[in-house]
Amino acid sequence: PRAGCFRARGATPTPTLRNRRGAGQTDTSSSAAEDGFAAGTPVTKGPLQKSMSSDSSEGGSTSGIPALMPPPPPNQPQLNDTAKPIEPKDELIDVIRGLRTEKIKKREGTAESELASLKPNWQPKADIPSSVPKLPTEYIHRHRLMKQAVNCLLDQNGAGPRDTDDEVTNNTIITAITSRHADKPGNGKTTLAVAAIQTVEVRERFCDGIAWIQLGRNPLTEKEVRRLYEELFRQLVTKDADGPNDDNGTDDGSRDGSQDGISTESVSVSDIEGCLEDQNAIRLAESRQRFQGGELDAIKEDLANIITKRKILICLDDVWRVDDAKWFIFDTRTGRPPPSRSGYADDPYPYRILMTSRTPSLLGPGVVQEVFVRIFSEHEAVKLLLSSAGRRPYGGKQSAVFNQARAIVKGCGNSPMAVRLAGGMLRRSNKNWNLSSPTWTSLIEQSKLNLEEASRLRSFVNSVTRVVDLGFANVDAMELRVILRRCFITFAVAFRDNDWVHIGKGIPQPVLLKVFSAVIDCERYSAEEVLACLETMNLLERARHGTTSPAVTYKKHASTQDNDDDTFDDEEEASPLKSTYFENPSFVMQDSLRAIGEEFAQRQEPSFLPEVDEFTSFEAEIKDERKYHDTPRGIIGGALHIISKSISGEISDEGIPEVKVHRLVSSCLVDTDQVTSAAIADAFCKTGDQNQFAKGGDKLEEYMTFFLPSHLIRSRCFAAAGELLINAEFITRRVKCFGAAEGSRKHVADLLELRREAAKESTTSSKPKSPQSRKDKNPQNGNSATSNSRSTPIDDSHEPFDEMESVDSNAVLRDACRTLVEEVHRVVSNARGSADSLSMAICLSTVGEALMKGKQLRDAMLRLEEAVIIYRTLLGEFHVDVARSLHSVARALVKLGENRVALHKFTEAADIYERCNATMHYDSIANSQNLATLLVDLGEWDKAAKFFNDVISKKKTIYGEGSVSVAKTINSYAILLAKHGRMNEALANYEAAKETYEAVPPSLLQDVEFDIKCKYDITLINLNIASIRSKKGDMQGAIKSYAEGVRGLREYETSQEKLMVTTGTGETGKNTSHVKHLVAALGRIGSLKLKIGDNMGALEAYAALLEEVTEDSPQASRIEAAKAHIKCATIYRQEEGNKAHSKSIGHLREALGMYSVLFGPDHKDTLAIASSLRQWLAEEPGKSN
Repeated sequence: PRAGCFRARGATPTPTLRNRRGAGQTDTSSSAAEDGFAAGTPVTKGPLQKSMSSDSSEGGSTSGIPALMPPPPPNQPQLNDTAKPIEPKDELIDVIRGLRTEKIKKREGTAESELASLKPNWQPKADIPSSVPKLPTEYIHRHRLMKQAVNCLLDQNGAGPRDTDDEVTNNTIITAITSRHADKPGNGKTTLAVAAIQTVEVRERFCDGIAWIQLGRNPLTEKEVRRLYEELFRQLVTKDADGPNDDNGTDDGSRDGSQDGISTESVSVSDIEGCLEDQNAIRLAESRQRFQGGELDAIKEDLANIITKRKILICLDDVWRVDDAKWFIFDTRTGRPPPSRSGYADDPYPYRILMTSRTPSLLGPGVVQEVFVRIFSEHEAVKLLLSSAGRRPYGGKQSAVFNQARAIVKGCGNSPMAVRLAGGMLRRSNKNWNLSSPTWTSLIEQSKLNLEEASRLRSFVNSVTRVVDLGFANVDAMELRVILRRCFITFAVAFRDNDWVHIGKGIPQPVLLKVFSAVIDCERYSAEEVLACLETMNLLERARHGTTSPAVTYKKHASTQDNDDDTFDDEEEASPLKSTYFENPSFVMQDSLRAIGEEFAQRQEPSFLPEVDEFTSFEAEIKDERKYHDTPRGIIGGALHIISKSISGEISDEGIPEVKVHRLVSSCLVDTDQVTSAAIADAFCKTGDQNQFAKGGDKLEEYMTFFLPSHLIRSRCFAAAGELLINAEFITRRVKCFGAAEGSRKHVADLLELRREAAKESTTSSKPKSPQSRKDKNPQNGNSATSNSRSTPIDDSHEPFDEMESVDSNAVLRDACRTLVEEVHRVVSNARGSADSLSMAICLSTVGEALMKGKQLRDAMLRLEEAVIIYRTLLGEFHVDVARSLHSVARALVKLGENRVALHKFTEAADIYERCNATMHYDSIANSQNLATLLVDLGEWDKAAKFFNDVISKKKTIYGEGSVSVAKTINSYAILLAKHGRMNEALANYEAAKETYEAVPPSLLQDVEFDIKCKYDITLINLNIASIRSKKGDMQGAIKSYAEGVRGLREYETSQEKLMVTTGTGETGKNTSHVKHLVAALGRIGSLKLKIGDNMGALEAYAALLEEVTEDSPQASRIEAAKAHIKCATIYRQEEGNKAHSKSIGHLREALGMYSVLFGPDHKDTLAIASSLRQWLAEEPGKSN
């Protein structure tokens, strides 16, 4: 070795030997086989040989030396001592060869075990869905929490008692990640869940699939549940959310693996379990699912047939309500055996649920395994702060930056989200910040005030909001500060309920650039700079997988040169993915930050600044910004302000509503300043060529065709939305983007939403102002600068938004459905040469269901009949799709009054279900129940009883003897019997329904609202039983049943008041249904007690009734109260004494006053009461009118 470069080790003989050999020292006294290095070459001269010689002399001979190689045989010629010495490198090679030989000899005895160990221990692993949020770059690994979460999912012991619930047994299927610090959002619950499901152990345990569903703080509507079911199906079955669309009319025949007219796959979810390997068949099955038109219970049952039998993990993020979580918990039975410890193959319940929630024990105590996420330790929080700020935590705990950072993280409550926001604030201000930077000092000052506020409130509930406000206040450029705050608010409000945000796909960058450009409305800052700044501040983040899957990426961006092999080198494989990701990224916002943005939107516009208090350290910046808005340089001509001023006529003190933001987005998407029915449709038609050649135009086209009608509907521009939905070009572009099946479903969903929202607006809103009155209204509000200074003048020659144009939603539904069918027919015919395809049948079925909901029954029946014909042609006579379509046709015929024809259709559908061996399916049972109901209406009692008993028997087999579904079916049958006068049979079924309700076992979930509803159903059954007993003359039995009903109604009222206090969702007030039932039941008790001569009992009942009725009560309740006054007057009239007579006259006067108000003074009952009152007064000489 060279001098000064390496230091020779004393234990290595090679350098010494080399030196001695260079000095000419030789010794050939020993054979080459004795050194243990080589058998065919002489030993190297030097210390090694001397040591061997000394060892041999001590033993008396060299035969005692344990040589690695045996001595040469006698007939082998001896080696020449004068042979050329070997090099030291060759000696080491010989040593290595000898060791390898020994290793091989040792393995000869255990060859089989060694070969078994060499086999790859590979297990299938689940893919991570694209909807899973991306782990932050500054992710801080918390080993103990991770181990607890993974062990709970794997049903293994090892979760410590400190951070888990001790009351939970290990046989639960639900694991909840929660926190004891509900006042501090962003504690890392979602991050822990994301990290846990990405571990190899979890992916191998749930090898059949992992799904990620985000719920959120708002209650789930039926539309959102259907959307989430569809997303769940795609993640678990198709596993190709970012791949090609289901169909576009060009591949109907190829995707089902069969030729036209031949079906090899079934339709329902339960029927596709045997063909999950065939992705084309799965995609076809997805397009056949009726997520928008089918019954929710049927969809849930179909999904349960897949999920509960497979090793699947469902992740429910941000759960706020039990009702929302129940839609995705597919097995709520109790008493399940614990999972097998020997392996997961024998586990009767292989699927699991992982949920994150701010509320501990949300599903009830002892129901789930809970992992409590603690707040960051001081060291973890400081490390996260510095990493987010672009620094490495050098210096240790004794450094100055660590000591000052401790104050910042404490002021953030050690919340990971607040700490990341603080770090983003530092990174945005200056990458080379130091301890004297203004941003750093302002963070320390505000953190100290946050600690003081938290000590008073005993909570850090305001810390994150103050950090966000401080982040905007630390932007030096006033104009940029205003722009950033407005863009942040726009994203939070405009995309709050966006489907792509909820599934993790995010909002494409071209869409945000369009919207932000309108909000900025200046040339100094570009939308790209603003978007990058919001991302640097950690207010926005990129979606997990962008918008393009890797397979599509390689196909689009790989080299076009011809290659004989299909391999890629490193550069060719990585470069296209990187360029695609940064070229068309999508962005999302955390739910907690989105809530803060919505809170900002409620502030006074156009500044949206917070109110200054004693805990605000940036008071000077707020005052400067308020002054800026009063100057001519203020951005008062921005898009948000223009919209607000043009509609309301003045600046609002209550913030900007969601309607205005959606109008802004609508106008930006189509590049127009008029959101009217004519302007929107014309502007949209002009965007086709622009999107085709623009950068990112494909993503912009997808977003426009998918969400533009929704933005128009939420902006209350119903006429513009209706005109767009009947536009043929819009329908064609939507079908091309999303395929015939999915495009039809989305179009029908928009039509039904338009109809629903327009009806709601017509009943809840007053008559809109005319455009002329809005133009004539003075927009000034005392602020001359605000009213006269604009960066962009407003054209008063037209109204930017012709709000509340009249729209005929029924006409829009009819015309849009007709246009949709024609366009899909044209697309499918051009692609296949024939319109007979499953895409066409799906479109017709979807349109027929929509027309039925829109009460256009004749058109609905015709469309459904066409779908039946196509299904029969392609799938055969006996197929589940044919039965479903026939069932829909029969329902339309019932509503049209064609009962006999409907009966034939129901019977035909039942026969098909039976031939398909699908009699236990939800749709088959629903068909049988509708058939039985129709038989009751037709008077065929024997057949109806047979079908109802068959339905009840099937439900008992599926759901158990004591189940809510069975109880509801029996109750429905009893209602039909009572309606048609068959009281004895109705009474027996009511009693059976009541017993079934009472026999329902406790659910896995402790759902208070569900238990309240079940008790309320029992109460209504008691009232119906009382009514029948009253009609049959059983007075005592009727009174007893009415008393049970009254007691149940009062308990229901008390429970609703508690719900209103705890959750804010209770049903209270005098105008509710249970109060009406209570008043009517008390009136019936009073009447029955009068009949049996119990006057005092009747007076008590009537007194209770009068206490329930007020001036705000509905008319029916007030009529009952008026009648109760008359009954009380009659009872007191029969008693002796002046006091009784005085009470009788008083009640009669009250009755007269109520009848006069309810029916008028000239009504016959009012006149009769007045006559009786005069007569009673005349009988008492001392009284006068």
